[in-house]
Amino acid sequence: MKTKPFTAQFIQSPTAQYEVGERLGQTESFTLYECILEDCKPGILKIAREKTHNGKLDLEAFVLQTLQDGVERIDPENTFQYDKSFPFLLESFISKEQGDRNVLILDLSRVAKSLSDLVPLGHLSAREKIRVDPKTSVWIMGKQLKLLDFACNIGVSVQFSGDNVLINRDNHRVVVFDWSNSIVSNMVLEPKRVSEQIARAAQLTITALGGDLKTGKLPADDQYGGSDVYEKLLMKFTKGVESDAGKAHTQFYTTVLELWPSGFHNFTAYSILP
Repeated sequence: MKTKPFTAQFIQSPTAQYEVGERLGQTESFTLYECILEDCKPGILKIAREKTHNGKLDLEAFVLQTLQDGVERIDPENTFQYDKSFPFLLESFISKEQGDRNVLILDLSRVAKSLSDLVPLGHLSAREKIRVDPKTSVWIMGKQLKLLDFACNIGVSVQFSGDNVLINRDNHRVVVFDWSNSIVSNMVLEPKRVSEQIARAAQLTITALGGDLKTGKLPADDQYGGSDVYEKLLMKFTKGVESDAGKAHTQFYTTVLELWPSGFHNFTAYSILP
């Protein structure tokens, strides 16, 4: 299928005009562009590659709105900052000038000062050739579980993958970017689906640690005692034995706090030796 090009430096929505920057990437269904928001906030414009893909972005807009409404209902004081785990849907509309294609305007200013602050988790090992240390992996895994617990309770599935989980090294944000393949239910998600998502989060964390997914074995690190306990916990999650994200989140931090002192830990990583 031939991709329709984006044909303007600006795009007009029903309420505002947005400046469109460089093309960031694409999938079979949509293309991503940098989008300059008010006060130069970092944003992304997501546009369907063809009119026939509009439904995909309709679903994502619905999911993001469901997440935003869920935050207001479950945590109106924003105590737990669930809203910093997914993009804020600023606007969704059909662009007549772009062939009646669906457009989403996503605001990422809650999680980053610049789009360059965000990196896909899978790129650490695959492209940067680095592995994180155990305490860095704690906030990566913990915040995945925190988001999953929230999303499951409002009936939304989370798509964890190395390309879809973005991290901000400076402020320890973990963001799931794409929600176009999510499943939405009127009730909490079925246990089997939740256990699969917990397992996927653990797998991503083991990979970021430079560990072996088959055995769960992590590289030796003399700075951290109790790493064998941590290995066993992550490996347990990969086997799909836990189907309650809230319990997994509590169990995870209970174990970690028994091993290592709490406190902000700067992003720390080591080169992966060839």
